[in-house]
Amino acid sequence: MISTRIKFIIDFLAFFFATVIALWLRLDLNIFTVINRYQGALFWGTVVHSILGLFFIFYYQTFRQIWRYTSFREIIQLIKLVLLETVFFIAFILLFFRGTFPRSVFLLSPIIIFGIMIIPRFAIG
Repeated sequence: MISTRIKFIIDFLAFFFATVIALWLRLDLNIFTVINRYQGALFWGTVVHSILGLFFIFYYQTFRQIWRYTSFREIIQLIKLVLLETVFFIAFILLFFRGTFPRSVFLLSPIIIFGIMIIPRFAIG
């Protein structure tokens, strides 16, 4: 059985790495272009995703569920979590960093977050 601390860390890392992976995919898997061209977007995107992710992880208590018995209800709860976090993320980024952030990240990051959060739940069971 996995402890709740490890479950929390896995869920948090999904939000932490989402911007990095989305920018990396957006720029044809060239990490040097991501670092050189979108350094500010990378930093602020990671910070905003992490803070919003922490809030929504604690609000929905996703790390307290028994991963071995992941049900359809819990998957719907994860979808709600990811969609709400994405809406707030898009609103924050468009409000403060309008021209410096690639919009394709807004489509890629929720898919990446959901994937990173759902795969361990099915792999463990």
